[in-house]
Amino acid sequence: MQESSEAAGDSVLDLVDYCHRKLTLLAGRSVSGEIPSGDRITHTQLSDTGSVQ
Repeated sequence: MQESSEAAGDSVLDLVDYCHRKLTLLAGRSVSGEIPSGDRITHTQLSDTGSVQ
């Protein structure tokens, strides 16, 4: 098990770095107003999708 985690180590780190950069970019766009408010998912919308399942 340790060998597989060591082998995946760099890939996992790259994935975490990629996700962090994308989330930071999206958050920055949201704050600066580049993403129209109609495109944002609200907490209410997330709750509604949970009741569908």
